[in-house]
Amino acid sequence: MIRSRIKRRVSLGDRVKKAREGLRVAGEKVTQDDLARAVGVKRNTVTRWENGAMVPSDPATRASLAEALEVSRVASVAGELPD
Repeated sequence: MIRSRIKRRVSLGDRVKKAREGLRVAGEKVTQDDLARAVGVKRNTVTRWENGAMVPSDPATRASLAEALEVSRVASVAGELPD
């Protein structure tokens, strides 16, 4: 079938989660709470981003998110984070 040949588009939330889970600080995984503090939002906001319920629309928040996840600001503004 055609649907089986179409790649599933990876959501921004999936990319945020993958990037966060790939980060280590002092050998420890970065939690949603850690990311929320670094970006200046509440933990449930990070949860909503990762679940795809919302995306960060404020440019300053997107810049902070990109910095915290150690990705380029261009990728963040474009709505992309590396796979």
